[in-house]
Amino acid sequence: MKQLLLSICVVFSLCQPVLAQQEDDRSFLTRKIEDALSGAGRDVRLEGFIGALSSEASFTSLSISDDQGVWLVLEDVTLNWRRAALLRGRLEVTELSAQLIDLRRLPVATDDGLDIPEAEAQGFSLPELPVSINVAKLNVTEFRLGETILGEPFVLAMDARARLDSDGLDAAIKASRTDGQEGQFDISAIFQRDTSEMSIDLTLDEAPQGLVARLLAIPGQPSVLLSVQGAGQLDDFAADISLATDATERLRGQINLTADASTTPQDDTQNPV
Repeated sequence: MKQLLLSICVVFSLCQPVLAQQEDDRSFLTRKIEDALSGAGRDVRLEGFIGALSSEASFTSLSISDDQGVWLVLEDVTLNWRRAALLRGRLEVTELSAQLIDLRRLPVATDDGLDIPEAEAQGFSLPELPVSINVAKLNVTEFRLGETILGEPFVLAMDARARLDSDGLDAAIKASRTDGQEGQFDISAIFQRDTSEMSIDLTLDEAPQGLVARLLAIPGQPSVLLSVQGAGQLDDFAADISLATDATERLRGQINLTADASTTPQDDTQNPV
């Protein structure tokens, strides 16, 4: 019995440094993630981080705040990631699933490059993040958009992928509304920083009283099927557009964006919306 108790004590004493190292490592990576994503006017808080020593990790919540409070919350997140890449300034995630992403509002514009630039003569530009982000597969059970973003509360289930780094943006999203309103959204977009080359492929299919009909101020707010496909440089961009309401085609043509931000629509149908 004495030998058994002695053996247990020895094993426990040997395990203590390992457990302490795991806790120190977890705390270090938690701080590393917070520091990497935080910046001027942006405070990131990570809670319940588990799995620091594994390629599979999870956390209970991540919140991002600015001077006006919390604007983004992620809850119950599980990810398969390359944690060593974080030390090299990259957040590489093979697969990420989240029970909830709550985008309560858009962040307050700051000078650190993360937030969306204000609409001025400077033109379009991608946000500059303190780390490169590459999420190969993203699954979100509930994606909430606050009322101030689109003019009404908006809830989606979403599958996506996204890469945002020094080269540019490459993202694809498939989503459907889960808030009692029917709607499916399929969007892919690519933008190259160095050449300003971009492409977009967008399909929106909504039932009556949907978001697109409201934003386009279509009388009666009918069902809407909208398609946009285009490619080119930002100052010489052409997109093919088709719009149908209540299963009847209303518009088909092309829109050109030029360097002076003017648009040149070229419709090949005379049917009014």
